[in-house]
Amino acid sequence: MRMPFMDGAELLRQVQKEHPSVIRLILSGQSDQESAYRAVGYAHQYLSKPCEPANLKATFKRLHHLCTLCDTESVRSVLTGLRGLPTQPQVYQEVCTALREGSSPKAIGSIMAHDPGMTSRILQLVNSSFFGPRHTINSVELAAEYLGIEVIKVLMESLDHCSRATHGEDADVAHERLWKHSLAVATLAKAIAQDLHFSPALIDAAFAAGLLHDVGMLLLGMEPEAAPHSAEQESVVNSHAGMGAYLLGLWGLSDPIVEAVAYHHEPHRCIQRGLSPLTAVHLAEALLSASSPGENPVKLLRRDDAYVEALGLTQQVKQWERNFPI
Repeated sequence: MRMPFMDGAELLRQVQKEHPSVIRLILSGQSDQESAYRAVGYAHQYLSKPCEPANLKATFKRLHHLCTLCDTESVRSVLTGLRGLPTQPQVYQEVCTALREGSSPKAIGSIMAHDPGMTSRILQLVNSSFFGPRHTINSVELAAEYLGIEVIKVLMESLDHCSRATHGEDADVAHERLWKHSLAVATLAKAIAQDLHFSPALIDAAFAAGLLHDVGMLLLGMEPEAAPHSAEQESVVNSHAGMGAYLLGLWGLSDPIVEAVAYHHEPHRCIQRGLSPLTAVHLAEALLSASSPGENPVKLLRRDDAYVEALGLTQQVKQWERNFPI
């Protein structure tokens, strides 16, 4: 972070501009918060000194694995070059109003939790080792409480350009539809996680993963009806699921969230077995697809019955179908 002529944040800004496909990490003992905020904006992850060599190696190994989800150089350049996701203008304005009115960080976090762009950004920030949380935080409300009002204000300033961006009326309608669908999946995934007695941290992860599960479509400005996925697809590589998981993994979001985004169409392909946020997100989207097929902005997701049976959830799913919504 401390260098003559050009500090670390400016270096990363130049790298992002001229070499967007390069993954950008910071390993620094820099303790100045203002500089750190600037740097985190241009870095995918911020690692604080002292850092155990094993942790550094694990970070590189995880990032290398993420590249297998998106192996097209041109697409990866687009994703790696991004600083954030677009935000919903109405949610952005609600947060700004809450800040002006002096609302608590938790209340502001509850508003931010309805927007994929804000959710991904604040979880990236709070789980940076610069802020040093003792455990992974998957809840936007807890993240807002942990970071505090001043950090939220800085975060909102960095989101301003995203909230005002527009790509035409058709794109705005498509994004609105995708946002509503994502929020519905997130809400139902949380209810499923609660019904399955997940831990509080995994319930939070299920909601976040549901909200973020289709960000791969939003990232590339795809028309929802033309989603690059089919039931016959053999891999998540270069699918909207793989692209979303690649970006969220770059930003350091937790493995349960990244896995749920990557495999929400084909959960049996995930190496990790057992109940997880992936279970909740897959079943939430399958239930919504079956109950309201015309409202799903993505091609209909078919429930993975073999996966459900392997987890011993067949009867539970039938009960949810009878009592939908949960």
